[in-house]
Amino acid sequence: MSDSKKKVLAGIFMFIGFLALVAAFANTVSKINEATDNLYQHPFIVSNSVQKIKTNLLQSQVLFHSIVESDFYNENFSVNQLKVRIQTYNARIEEDFSQVEKYYLGNPNSVKSIQLNLEKLNKKYNNFYNAIAIEHKKEPYDLLIAQIDPLFLMMLDDLEQLHVFAQNKAIEFKNAAHQDYFESIAILVFIIIYVCLLVAYIYFLNISHVKRALKSLELHYKWRKNILNSTPDAILIISENGKIIDCNEQATLLFGYTSDELKQLEVEALIPQKLRRIHKEHRKVHLKSSFIRPMSNLDGLKVLLRTGKELDVAISLNETEINNKKVYISAIRDITREVKIRDEIEYQTNFDVLTGLANRNMCEKRFEQLVSKGNDQNSNLDIALFFIDLDDFKKVNDTLGHDTGDKLLCQVAERLSGTAEKHGLVGRLGGDEFILILEVDNDEDSVKNLAFEIVSDFKRTFFIDASTLKISCSIGVALYPCDGKTYSEILRKADAAMYHAKSLGKNQFTYYFDSLTVGLSKYFKIEEAFLTANIEQEFYMVFQPQIDFSNNEVIGAEALIRWEKRANELIPPQEFIPVAENNGKILELGEFIIRESLNFALMAINLTGNKNFKISINVSPKQLMDHSLLEKLIEHIDDRGLSASNLALEITEGVLLDSSSSTIEILEKIANANIILSMDDFGTGYSSLSYLRKFPFKHVKLDKSFIDDLAVSDNAEALIRSSIMMAHALDLKVVAEGVETKEQSDILASFGCDYAQGYYYSKPLKKNEFKTLIRDADKYISKIEDAKNKRQRN
Repeated sequence: MSDSKKKVLAGIFMFIGFLALVAAFANTVSKINEATDNLYQHPFIVSNSVQKIKTNLLQSQVLFHSIVESDFYNENFSVNQLKVRIQTYNARIEEDFSQVEKYYLGNPNSVKSIQLNLEKLNKKYNNFYNAIAIEHKKEPYDLLIAQIDPLFLMMLDDLEQLHVFAQNKAIEFKNAAHQDYFESIAILVFIIIYVCLLVAYIYFLNISHVKRALKSLELHYKWRKNILNSTPDAILIISENGKIIDCNEQATLLFGYTSDELKQLEVEALIPQKLRRIHKEHRKVHLKSSFIRPMSNLDGLKVLLRTGKELDVAISLNETEINNKKVYISAIRDITREVKIRDEIEYQTNFDVLTGLANRNMCEKRFEQLVSKGNDQNSNLDIALFFIDLDDFKKVNDTLGHDTGDKLLCQVAERLSGTAEKHGLVGRLGGDEFILILEVDNDEDSVKNLAFEIVSDFKRTFFIDASTLKISCSIGVALYPCDGKTYSEILRKADAAMYHAKSLGKNQFTYYFDSLTVGLSKYFKIEEAFLTANIEQEFYMVFQPQIDFSNNEVIGAEALIRWEKRANELIPPQEFIPVAENNGKILELGEFIIRESLNFALMAINLTGNKNFKISINVSPKQLMDHSLLEKLIEHIDDRGLSASNLALEITEGVLLDSSSSTIEILEKIANANIILSMDDFGTGYSSLSYLRKFPFKHVKLDKSFIDDLAVSDNAEALIRSSIMMAHALDLKVVAEGVETKEQSDILASFGCDYAQGYYYSKPLKKNEFKTLIRDADKYISKIEDAKNKRQRN
């Protein structure tokens, strides 16, 4: 039965008991009234009335005697009180006498005698209290008292006679009244017993409830302990001041203490010393407001075990109250395994598993950090991104297997780290692609030197198990912010520069430049087109005249190849030359260029009669690495009866990046064969001057970018004047390319430039068009005549 039902039942019993009590008392009163009615209706009712009269008379007598004994006559006594009492007694006596007269069957004279005496007594009373009211002295009412006492005795004798008559009946009534009294007492006792039983029932009911509450509390405690012990987490209940007040079994297992030992500790004792300050700060913050902190590894929290070992944990914290006191319930979870997995995931997220280098994600983060650093410092910080790709790595995997390839990649990573890690971040993008990110600080020479160092370092042999391997690399370099504003843009452009380096013969580095923006899709389309290309039918040569400022003659031409895939569908050289370099077609194209160019030179010599006519050919890195190149050149020259000096080979800086002894040896052999070596694009690289000293050049060719600034920039004019003077000091001839205006031609002539070519004189011409130019050479001579005269005047 529920507590609420028990309370309702107890209330019903109490109400029923109350009704029984009221009924019992009502019954008693009813019986007393009935007995009284019987007395007045009974013939012997006179006995009771007589007794009352006697009683009233005796009380009057007692009153008077009490007055004397209690100093009733003092001034503080109220006469009116006495009068009221006497009148009260008289009224009662008269009322009782009326009953006696009504029911008395004896001698009426007896009643009248008593009535007369009563009247006398009343008069004496009046005299008595009047005397007291007037004189307030003892003597007057002592006399009255002496007179009143006999009257009392007379009346009492008369009344006694009447009383005897009714005594038996009065006794009978008294016995009846006693019987009713005892019945009432019995009922009252019954009610008291009932109430006691009811109270006892309620008491024992409450005791039972308390016992059940205690038992429930005990079960609740056990239930709570079972819940705490069933959770896999260690639970600590902590007071506001940091004292441990309870724990579960997992806490003892985790920390190595018994439950009693833990309850003797402050919670800070379970925190490593280095983290206690942070823990106290957190606790102070949490004490200021209610909170619930979910399970988390806040600030890399650790706990200190009894053994002294530190353990990675996640902690949740909840605030509650026990016995009106604020406490904190802390759940502590061992996350050693999770932290290890997290660290492994974080490592794999940021580092390459094979080589241990930074991966693509980490490289991007580092790049963004450097950008932010430059923005925060408001500096002109430049960032260089090296895109490094191994040359012909696929052959290693195909011939020696992927295990050997992986070992080679690890050694490459070590070598790159040893060479470049002190400069910046070395990473691996995947496959055989590596990356280097470094700050430049406006020192581009450091970029060039580091690129040379990396390329040179790859010349050392790699030892893989029992194999010895030699492998080179190609490097593309892009600079932030001049080449792009985002990491992806810089990476893409460095990638393009790397492909350009490969197109130039591999084993070298190149900077990104705008023409490298040809998309890969176009690249592959061109490569596909090469598969079906007929070189003899689709390719042709054009020639741009070179003018000698000294004699106004056309003294040579630069040979340029063109590809007309279909009618009116020209593919620019800057697009198909890199593809040819990569797919090996450059050697076949080179053979075609040499043959057609020397045929053109022979025709020009025959038309002009100038046996010093020079045809300039651009040589690719792959051609230069062909050990049979010189032999083929001499053979073509001899077959046509030409002189070796009729041929000039234009070499770009990309070809010269590999300053190996073999490169120097090849160029020296070509120079010794009297073939002219011309340094192309002079001034655009970072080491052009050193190349002039290192290699046997006879001509230098000023880059078009310098010529474009003539007549616009004083600096450009100063640079060109200085370059011409320096070249002449080294006994080198100077060729200016890209001359497009008369003003540019005049300035170059005034600076003492030797040769010039450009659209001011002529666009590149096909063979037949060039014949016409030679026949009409006079009109070209007039273009430079003014410049010559001006130079002579100066």
